[in-house]
Amino acid sequence: MTLNRNESNDSVGQTSFNVDQEPDVAASRRQFLKTAAVGATVAAAAGPLMPFGANAQPSGEQGSDGILSRLQGSETDRNRRILLKGGIVLSMDRSVGDFMNADVLIEGKTIRAVGPNLSAPDAIVVDATNTIVMPGFVNTHHHQFQTNTRGYFADAFYFTSGRRPDYRRAFMPGGIHEKYTPEDAYIGQLVGGLTNISAGVTTVCDTSQVSITRKHTDACIDAFKESGHRTVFVFTSGPGNAASMADYAFPQDIHRIKSQYFSSEDQLMTLGLGAFPPDVKAVFPLAREIKMPIYVHVTGAARSAVVEELGILADCTIIHAMDLPESAWRQIVDNGAKVSMSSVTEPTVANGIPAIMEVMKYGIMERASFSTDAEAFMTADFFSQMRGAFMLQRLLAVQLSDNGQRDVPRPITCREVLEMSTMGGAVGANLAHKVGSLTPGKEADVIMLRVDMINVWPITNVPGAIVTLMDTSNVDTVFIAGKVRKWRGRLVNVDMVKLLRSLETSRDQLFARAGWRVEPFGTCCER
Repeated sequence: MTLNRNESNDSVGQTSFNVDQEPDVAASRRQFLKTAAVGATVAAAAGPLMPFGANAQPSGEQGSDGILSRLQGSETDRNRRILLKGGIVLSMDRSVGDFMNADVLIEGKTIRAVGPNLSAPDAIVVDATNTIVMPGFVNTHHHQFQTNTRGYFADAFYFTSGRRPDYRRAFMPGGIHEKYTPEDAYIGQLVGGLTNISAGVTTVCDTSQVSITRKHTDACIDAFKESGHRTVFVFTSGPGNAASMADYAFPQDIHRIKSQYFSSEDQLMTLGLGAFPPDVKAVFPLAREIKMPIYVHVTGAARSAVVEELGILADCTIIHAMDLPESAWRQIVDNGAKVSMSSVTEPTVANGIPAIMEVMKYGIMERASFSTDAEAFMTADFFSQMRGAFMLQRLLAVQLSDNGQRDVPRPITCREVLEMSTMGGAVGANLAHKVGSLTPGKEADVIMLRVDMINVWPITNVPGAIVTLMDTSNVDTVFIAGKVRKWRGRLVNVDMVKLLRSLETSRDQLFARAGWRVEPFGTCCER
């Protein structure tokens, strides 16, 4: 017995099967894709798959392009209302709940309501059929300026047993990071920010490390404004011999930066201070004096001891947090500090094993988050970060069990990974009061992930589909503070050709100044 696929205009892309006929099996299978293509044409004319609702966007002024024009044309209207209609809503707030078919109402830059069948007659209606509507991802540690050298250090190890230090040579004295001009910093930050938006990341903590001069710092901030991204600018020490340069102003320039760019809390940009172990004794007291959150890179017992002496408190987000002693974890747990894990980059460059098991052991998953580190050696794609953490935790648990250890941590779930990617990130960025969930009253940082695609359909488990199946191609639409930044798969108001040419030019000039060669088919590293 075979199943025959029957379609009509009335089905709107739905498939029905007739079991009463016995046609030739091979012929039926050979014809499937051909008939499906015809059906797809009919479905495209009538609307999307719509298994959970029927909210097809009309054509003309109310079609996709018309809706985008209305969204962009009304951005300055604080009372403008947007209704995301008929999506699979994953709120990441248990008090709000999740829905297989519901709406999200945005007013100005704020989420006003979440639930089924919301009424908003004056709203711009955005068809959310066949998408998962959820809060944007939060990336708590990204050196965005390194976008200019994307992929160069793909083969690099951070530590190389006495051989050339590979990636570290980039930021050591004489390295390529010293060669950045303010223009290089600007284009790297801009493309890095737009890359995050395109991947569904609506908030980034930019640990820049390129504040060589005040002009470099200002260029970074200009790029944040231009991208429309929600950014925590983590003012951090410059690379190599930057401290010897005439206009180097870390950390004292924090006062100018704060008064000039961050005098208001009602904006997309917020400010923090970054610290590495050589800087911590200067940074920690200053940050606490001016009530500034601290983002500090810490790995190993020796570095941890310096930070522990100053106090790992609630104002600290500990980046990496690998190989920390029990004493450090006790301060993190007891004092409410946060942890940022680079689940893919840390093992890739042999920096260490991400602290996912410790985070679960000490019960601080609600204060743990993921981060992408640097595109010089790994993608900023957050789906990769989530999958990396998901797989690594399970692998480590199996190894512990195989080695005979008792009380092995349970396997992490896809929802827990998503919680760390959204609310956990918001906590780590000190923005949980603004973003991280679709909670009414929070700002509307919302992403829409397409599910009517070959890589995820049918949707059997929503968190599982996002963590184990999706990639950046599923990121359909992105709103940040209620403003559309990506629409139906494309960044808005971005001259992509100009942008990419500018990035390539910057890359070429940087390599020339550093005396490095681009190796399209070679390797950065000694074998």
